[in-house]
Amino acid sequence: MLSTRSLLIGSLILATSTVACSTSRSQWDRTDKALAAVMVACQAADTATTWVALDDGHTEANPTVPENKAALVGVKIGASLIIGGIAYAMPNRTARRATLVVGALAGCGPAAWNTKVIVDE
Repeated sequence: MLSTRSLLIGSLILATSTVACSTSRSQWDRTDKALAAVMVACQAADTATTWVALDDGHTEANPTVPENKAALVGVKIGASLIIGGIAYAMPNRTARRATLVVGALAGCGPAAWNTKVIVDE
C-alpha cells in the first residue's frame, strides 16, 4: 500500500516533470511555467488531503473521484496531465493561462475544503 510520503514524493516528481516538459516550448515564459507548477501542486495537494481524509474515515463527496487510493492517485495524475496537455497545445497565451488557472483552482479549492474537514474533526 502506498504511504502518504510516497504519494507526496510521486506528486513532486510529476510536478517537476510537467514543468520540465513545458520548458521545451519556446512560447512558454516564466509565468506559464509557474502556472503549470502551481496547477500540478494544487492537484497534488488535493490528492494528499483526500488521502488523509479517507484515512481518517471520511468519505469522498465528489462522486466522480474514486475512494480507492490507487485509483485516486491515477485520476489526479491523469487530470494533471490532461490539463497540462491542453494548455501545452494552446498557442494563445491568455487561453493557456486561463486553462492552467482553472486547473489550479480545481485542485486547490478541494484541497482547502479537505483541510477544513480534516481539521474540524
